[in-house]
Amino acid sequence: MLRSSFSARASVLTGLAAIALTGSAFAQVAGDECTNALAANVGANPFTTLDKTSSANPPSDTQCSTTFLTWGTVNPDVWFTWTAPSVGLLTISTCDAAGFDTSMVLYSGTCASLTQIACNGDSSGDTGCQQYYSKIAGQSVTAGTTYFVRIGGYQGEQGSATLNVAFEASTGACATATGGCGVVHASGGCNQPSCCTTVCGLFPDCCDVTWDQTCVDLAVSQCGIFVYQCTPGGPANNCATAATAVSGDGTVNFTNVGATKDGPDHAAATCSSGNNFFWNDVWFKVAVVANGELSASLCGTVPFDSKLAIYDMGTAPASFDYNTLPTALVGCNDDGTNCYQTDGVTPYASYLAVPVAVGHTYLVRLASYADGDTGSGTITFNVPEPCQLPSSNASEGEVCGSSTNNGCVNSVVSATPISGGQKVAGTFFASAGSRDVDYYAITLAQASTVSFKTYSASTVVSSMFGGDLCTGAFLVATGSGSCPNTLSACMPAGTYYVAIAPSTFDGTPCGSGVFNNYVVECTVAPSACAPFANGCIDAGPDTRSGNSDTAVSFGLVACAGGSYTTDNSYATVFSGITGGQIQCIEFGVSNYQNVGGTLYVGQVQPAKISVYRDTNGGAPVDVGNDLVLVASQDVQLKGGVYLAGAQFDPPICVDGNTQNLVVVLDLYATPSGANFGVRAAGNAGTTAGLVYLKAAGCDIDTYTLSTDIGNFPDAWVVKLNGNFTQCGSNCPADLSGDNVVNGADLGILLGAWGTAAGDLNADGTTNGADLGLMLGAWGNCP
Repeated sequence: MLRSSFSARASVLTGLAAIALTGSAFAQVAGDECTNALAANVGANPFTTLDKTSSANPPSDTQCSTTFLTWGTVNPDVWFTWTAPSVGLLTISTCDAAGFDTSMVLYSGTCASLTQIACNGDSSGDTGCQQYYSKIAGQSVTAGTTYFVRIGGYQGEQGSATLNVAFEASTGACATATGGCGVVHASGGCNQPSCCTTVCGLFPDCCDVTWDQTCVDLAVSQCGIFVYQCTPGGPANNCATAATAVSGDGTVNFTNVGATKDGPDHAAATCSSGNNFFWNDVWFKVAVVANGELSASLCGTVPFDSKLAIYDMGTAPASFDYNTLPTALVGCNDDGTNCYQTDGVTPYASYLAVPVAVGHTYLVRLASYADGDTGSGTITFNVPEPCQLPSSNASEGEVCGSSTNNGCVNSVVSATPISGGQKVAGTFFASAGSRDVDYYAITLAQASTVSFKTYSASTVVSSMFGGDLCTGAFLVATGSGSCPNTLSACMPAGTYYVAIAPSTFDGTPCGSGVFNNYVVECTVAPSACAPFANGCIDAGPDTRSGNSDTAVSFGLVACAGGSYTTDNSYATVFSGITGGQIQCIEFGVSNYQNVGGTLYVGQVQPAKISVYRDTNGGAPVDVGNDLVLVASQDVQLKGGVYLAGAQFDPPICVDGNTQNLVVVLDLYATPSGANFGVRAAGNAGTTAGLVYLKAAGCDIDTYTLSTDIGNFPDAWVVKLNGNFTQCGSNCPADLSGDNVVNGADLGILLGAWGTAAGDLNADGTTNGADLGLMLGAWGNCP
């Protein structure tokens, strides 16, 4: 049974860990990494991922985009190795009635240079299996070649299961042929046994006589073989083999008018596109001289609906086999989230940024969404440059190969102190499945904007955390860019941690020179930062729940066309509360990030929680219509699904023209590339009519019942705490009620001396302590 939709399983991720940088220098258990893979035999091979960690370089689902591979950077996995005894067909599966929901990938090559050749998330048709098992069937293998099997779980799930291995040796021409299936050659058969068997079954002469053009055409249509060929003519860079060289940052003119198509198509899901096709393509070539991020942008510069793709030609571009373009894909994009509509240009421009490695050459492909929809414009490149490390004024204190400031060790936080103005020189390494993750601790005496810039010749990942690293950290922000890698956040007073590491688990052993070194620069600027939305500190005596007390799932907001929006406003009505005071509001939120189809606990995001008076009762319409603002508070929402809280000090006083109270949560458009972001969270199966929505991305400009918008099945959890019968004074020393603390109030207090009538500090009697409070509040009330 296959999954019916992505969202059907998304809500189970309430416990997925946010810290993706775990794993400082460590020793691997058998099968934890490619370098110590378990030997697989034909038959059953039991395994577990419960004692495994997440390997670097998550696989692509390009080859199995409809099977819910759903693999991300946090996905503990196990590795097997198997060597083909002869040419034949390999079938592997994780079918095991007691097994868990697996995802599986098959590689060839070596651990230092793996090539993904097949993958699968969900399969069907076998009996005696768990509901969601993985299977790769009939994969062509070559005699003496070693293959690697990598098994993880759907959305990071862990468990135990069985790797079942079956092998069928090929016979005749399909066992001995050396010619490629997409190339005409004199001998019969081709070197991919599964394709050879398919083609020869349809046309036996392809094995018995010669592999001619008819056989190639059958291989292309029946086996998905890509054969590179380019029709001459059109623009100078019409063919990938004649790509325009780009030497560095800059903007290049282009036209694809008259261009033909010579590159492969790619699955729509892989490119976030509405179709699989790349039409009328032109090509550019970039030789990379430093590790970092390569980007290509068509934002605001093209008059047609465009697409972009980037391919890795490796370190020897002169010998690159253009028939391998489908597997050389690094990334692709249709409608760039970094692009915005500009007068006179299409709103469907593309933007693509991918990590690249020094010494490699990359092909950048610019194409049309629809055949014949062409034009002229410019494409802007940002190419990584060699990183110059700034001078430092402090040292991390580690030598390469050691790992002392690596987060939480035996329930004790280990981190290097850092403060604003410091530039700390450090070292790290990545080798054979281990890497050094360095942690820094910064303590803020007041709310501040904190920035960390990490300079390194290696590609760096960085993250900032709040809370306790050992008992409950939450992700504040992640870094971006290459030299420097930069992360920044505005945070309340407290202690925070920054983790810095190489982006991979291999390739940078100690002794790699400049690639082992980095400098991290910290700056701190006092700022007015919104508080974190924690739970209620001082609540009651009255509590009113808009729904169940627990936020256990989240609702997506879908427009009529099926797309999702994040720039939303959620409202719920509390009838019958016409006055009194509100001290705290608790509300359900869900903060997740979608990376490559996998959900991860998101980083801190801004929001606003507000209370409005409904002046006419009934369903809320809009601010300025029937809703009048009483009070609001900017907050920062942590990652996960939980009950957040906004404390109002002093409490909100509600009086006057009030029929009902309306609580509103305003969420903002998620940063580019973050995907999904923050939602209101509720309880599945309860009354969805309690939720009203405004959705800017769906052109819903007034509050509308969630049931009328669609795909928001859960009610929103909201709780009010306070005193719903009367307001407390914001000026308790004003005993006379004239909005000023003066001699009149002093006379009242002295007249109540020894009784409770003038008690200001709630100790039950009027005394010298209350006199001190009155003198401290002397003057006009706030």
